[in-house]
Amino acid sequence: MASTQAAAGFLADLLADGLATAVADRVVDYLGEWGRLKLRLRARSWTAANCKLLADTARDVLSLKRQLHEAVGELVSRALPPNTSAFHRELVKKIAAKVPLEPLDTHLEAIARGLQLVGIYMCLVLVRLDTCPCLLMWGEHATVEQAKQYLTRDIQRLLDQSERDLQARR
Repeated sequence: MASTQAAAGFLADLLADGLATAVADRVVDYLGEWGRLKLRLRARSWTAANCKLLADTARDVLSLKRQLHEAVGELVSRALPPNTSAFHRELVKKIAAKVPLEPLDTHLEAIARGLQLVGIYMCLVLVRLDTCPCLLMWGEHATVEQAKQYLTRDIQRLLDQSERDLQARR
């Protein structure tokens, strides 16, 4: 229980104060009489399985965010008058699910990224980055986001070109 509280406290400090401050605070805490022994024991007990648990928890947090959006869409569609057509109900549901739930979205994403950061940091310290599940998860997310940016830019370029072509026909 104490290690769970310590880990959660570290993650909260990491998100609120930044990596350098959070790590500096922990180093100062560990430099007590038994600090060096504790640090060695914790480093030895860290495995890729620990990092996989962090990555899985980060995925669960992001899944919760997705489920909350779906639930909001469902609630809004159910709040429509009973005589609303199925198509309109489904359209409202999909649109409502896309609306950002701020600041909740930001907080959930920060929690997920914070979990990944802790895992990456521990794997970095122990020179296990080649098998770090948190780093792999972050890489997948970064690749997907980059692909979306490229596609959005290219689709917009194609739409603009199509509009120019259509205007030239008139």
